Amino acid sequence: MSRRKRDQRIERLKAVELEAQTAAVAITALSRVVRLNPSALARHKLRPANLRVFRENLQPTYLIRVFAEFESGLRDAWMYAYRPSTHPKAHDLINSIAALSAVPMNWLNRVHEVREYRNSLVHEQVEAHTPVVVGEATQYLARYFSLLPPNW
Repeated sequence: MSRRKRDQRIERLKAVELEAQTAAVAITALSRVVRLNPSALARHKLRPANLRVFRENLQPTYLIRVFAEFESGLRDAWMYAYRPSTHPKAHDLINSIAALSAVPMNWLNRVHEVREYRNSLVHEQVEAHTPVVVGEATQYLARYFSLLPPNW
């Protein structure tokens, strides 16, 4: 029996979250190694500063990835479940599908918080947007997906 598209998309969001968790565990382990041997990265032509930057960028990098999975799923649903021939901006797409799927306003607002934070990261916007961690983003985006048609 094939799985429903909606469930597949939710699983893809959660897979990105698991990658982020795995990377966080790896950073912790590697940080211990580097603390004990500061030259441990040298054979790879890396320095402890590279590890610090990696750690600092971990959440933003995976937040961008989880939102990319979400937007890809939305566009897929838009084309096959709702069947319009338009290609709206992410903001409008989120709102349109939310209206068609009876997404509660508070859920919709959370999805837009993720989108706005993602935009601030990708477009290096100066104005501050409230950071959203990957686990929260996955929860908000999966909850939104849960109201879409099961298959498309």
